[in-house]
Amino acid sequence: MDRSRRDEHGVILVVVLILAVTFSALSVALLSTAEMSLRVQGNGQDLERAERAARSGVEWAAAIVKSGGIADVSRRAELTPGVVVAAQVRSAQTPNLLGGGSAYGAVVRVGADATVEAAPFPHALLSFSDKSTFTDEMTVVGSAYFGETSSPPAFSAARPAQMGGDLELVTTAALAAGRVVHKSGATLYGVTALTTPPWNTLPFTLGVGWTVPVTTYTGTTTVSGKTLSGIVVVNLLLGQTLTLDNCTITGTLVVPCLYPPLTELLGVPTIQVNGSVQVRGGTADTGNLAILAPGCTLVGIRNGNAVIEGVTYVREAKTLDGTTFRGQLMTRLGITSSSAGAFRVERPDTFVPSVPVGITWTGASGVRLTWRGRQ
Repeated sequence: MDRSRRDEHGVILVVVLILAVTFSALSVALLSTAEMSLRVQGNGQDLERAERAARSGVEWAAAIVKSGGIADVSRRAELTPGVVVAAQVRSAQTPNLLGGGSAYGAVVRVGADATVEAAPFPHALLSFSDKSTFTDEMTVVGSAYFGETSSPPAFSAARPAQMGGDLELVTTAALAAGRVVHKSGATLYGVTALTTPPWNTLPFTLGVGWTVPVTTYTGTTTVSGKTLSGIVVVNLLLGQTLTLDNCTITGTLVVPCLYPPLTELLGVPTIQVNGSVQVRGGTADTGNLAILAPGCTLVGIRNGNAVIEGVTYVREAKTLDGTTFRGQLMTRLGITSSSAGAFRVERPDTFVPSVPVGITWTGASGVRLTWRGRQ
């Protein structure tokens, strides 16, 4: 019996040893599998991080194109320790935008092509060149741009400009103290000069293809006490004048002009605004274009009462006392407002210039991406 018990104990010991080895092997296998699973999961997360960084690189490259055009540029930055994003613009290759992302050894490259699209300027008031002087009080709700290079606009000390946005100046010469009162925004010096928008008034002189009424005048004209709708075309030459006297235009006023303006040396046409005048800019064909007269001087009268809604584009503006522009005012050669009154330019938050014909925008560009996938 003692020998039988010893044999049983030996068998049990062998079984226990076998079970112990088996469970140990299973534990090692399970730990190895769990470690492998975690490693695979980590690699997947790193690859996902690298992918996101690469796509961010393409969007970074698009922002570079928006600010500087399609020119060869490379940028690189570390987002977090171990995660790097790269952006590359290639002017002569496709895809011309490359984004690179790396995360703890995982590397991804993504490509896209870029199409630069011109967009309207984001300003309320733009004066592209020459010299602007003000003894009127100018109130701007929105940003304003002045393209003078040597000295800034001359604002009156007695009637300083009231700014509800940034005042952007190409010149680096400082404004005299107290000439601008900022309700919001700041005065920015040495900004990049903007390109004067080209125009094309030929479609309006042809007078065909419009779905709205077209009223045409030729030579010196007075529109008094009338309400006109649709497109109003006035053909003026040299020193001729269009007088708007206590009238309303629900639509778009156009004074055709050659481009470039070869006749300006011989004389400049004038749009004279008298009394209570309203131009409610825009038609189904012209968007929200109020006045397109790039060869004309817009002249108001002292204590007038004019309201112009939409996009206004003229050669220059003078004596704007009592005039309110709601939307956007652009002048090629500046503003001379010297009646010691006040005028106002305001761009509502909801206003977006929409001019499908007549103006070619050269403002802040947008970039449309065509994704080409991984490279």
